[in-house]
Amino acid sequence: MEMTGGEAVASALETLGVRHVFGIVSVHNLPIYDAIARRGTITPIGVRHEQAAAHAADGYARATGELGVVIASTGPGTTNTMTGLFEAGFASSPLLLITGQIDSGYLGKAKGFLHEAEHQRLMLSSLCRRVETVRRTEDIGRAVIAVAEDIRSGRPQPGAVEIPIDQQYRRAEVAVPDLGKDTAFVPDADALARVAEALSAAARPVLWANVIAWPLAWWAISRWLEDYAYRVAMSWWVFLLAGVMALLIALVTVSLLAMKAAVANPVKSLRSE
Repeated sequence: MEMTGGEAVASALETLGVRHVFGIVSVHNLPIYDAIARRGTITPIGVRHEQAAAHAADGYARATGELGVVIASTGPGTTNTMTGLFEAGFASSPLLLITGQIDSGYLGKAKGFLHEAEHQRLMLSSLCRRVETVRRTEDIGRAVIAVAEDIRSGRPQPGAVEIPIDQQYRRAEVAVPDLGKDTAFVPDADALARVAEALSAAARPVLWANVIAWPLAWWAISRWLEDYAYRVAMSWWVFLLAGVMALLIALVTVSLLAMKAAVANPVKSLRSE
């Protein structure tokens, strides 16, 4: 189907089931926002700073289990998202960044265009598992779907797509591929219930989990934490106070011993004859 690059992004997001996007409208992503507004199937949520957009999309993904999407501008707009991308990666959160880029004809030629970021892809690759730079409008749908599927494969990790502004405006025949099989791990509800029950009955519970299993394990232990949160908090305060008291007792004891030693062995002053 013939469409603009911005419409291709909107169509790909619709295929992914995206309902909300977070970001700031910019000269380097205007066609994307324009397509989203005209189609009316996705709700854009504006923010005051791209870092806030990344954190909001991360929180949205954690709360809903859906793909969190950030739409930013090239250069400083994208650098502002890095903190949120780092946090999303650490928390295994499915976060997709779609950002612009200067005209494809001048990309990599160091001409000094507004918000030019020649090494933007390299920067994003330091935090994203997969980054795509689109050179042709025809490839936009494929790139967005491919990165989104990688994000949700295995351990969820952030991903990014950068699209030159001329390719966002350009019209072309764009095919948006269908989604592949969802490879995300789905935990067994009965197994998690047994884990929660075992933790609740344990006198001294210990949970050994790696980074991949931790988000699932946290769901299991959250019930136990709700029941014992007050007790745990009080025990930490008691432990802290006991430590302070022990330190004070040790200091007083050392001071008394020093005073006793000084009295038993007084220092005699030398007098000149």
